[in-house]
Amino acid sequence: MNNIKKYFSLFCILFFLPLVYPQEKIKLEQDFSIGENSGDENYVFGRISDIAISPKGELFVLDTAKWVISKFSRDGKFLLAIGKRGQGPGEIGTYPVAINTDNDGNLIVAEFRKISIFNNEGKFLGSFKLDFQCGDFFIDDANRIILMGLKDGKIFHIYNRRGVEIFSFRKPVEIPQKYLKYKRLPNMSLPFKVYFTKNKRLIYMNPYKYELTIADKVNQIVKKIEHKSEFYKPAKVIESRRGKSLSVNLITMNYSIFEYKNLMFVCLFGENESQIDIFKNDKYFDSVKIKSFPKAMDNEGRLYAIDESDFPKIIRFNLILH
Repeated sequence: MNNIKKYFSLFCILFFLPLVYPQEKIKLEQDFSIGENSGDENYVFGRISDIAISPKGELFVLDTAKWVISKFSRDGKFLLAIGKRGQGPGEIGTYPVAINTDNDGNLIVAEFRKISIFNNEGKFLGSFKLDFQCGDFFIDDANRIILMGLKDGKIFHIYNRRGVEIFSFRKPVEIPQKYLKYKRLPNMSLPFKVYFTKNKRLIYMNPYKYELTIADKVNQIVKKIEHKSEFYKPAKVIESRRGKSLSVNLITMNYSIFEYKNLMFVCLFGENESQIDIFKNDKYFDSVKIKSFPKAMDNEGRLYAIDESDFPKIIRFNLILH
């Protein structure tokens, strides 16, 4: 009888404990959207490639079909358009890679080999050329421009606003043995993207495995986090022949990384949906799947995602812990 009572008590503890202390989950709740299928051209996007958010919560949207950056208020009202295709001052001459804003609200636009700077009202402030191919960039807490690209055996390069290189750091990503014959390809030893989060940490993902490298003070590695995920797809090389010519392409999974308080959001972009892997205090916590792809996060922890299900638009999500 005593054993029966003991096992019954244990059963009650195991059964009712989750009810008393429920496991927390993250839920995304759609807030509002920007973008229309037709009508006002300022709200009709061609192809949304990147989103940047100013310290005041204003949105800058890079449209690589129209070759323009549109600025919206924090509640989604169109304010102005910046840039156009061309070779002159303030114009975009090659394919724009990414956009970002600094601590003063200035807009920085990166092309493969050029950086252009505009103020918050769209006035062109200046530009400088690069002697290497830029793959991505971010602005650190000291308002410096840190560019990602392979140069002199390093992958990150710090510049000031005048285009003067301050220093470079971090060795390239190690290429798997099976792909060493392609090592001359410029992107083989680079992460696909790099992020400087609100927690002032530099974070990027190894293209060949689910491994996050985290650094503080920009160039000092703090830790590496490995995680197993069936959704994650490692980079692979695909060869294709057309006649006698051989074409080699590196197919890499697109991702974005954000932090809000003690939560880190690793957003993986698949073929038909995205998966957001959430880490709490750098430990895996939860995963959420959505049809759109998060590209930015504001100071209030709201995600801004690109949605192309019906027509190109931006959807804002509130994060709800339940």
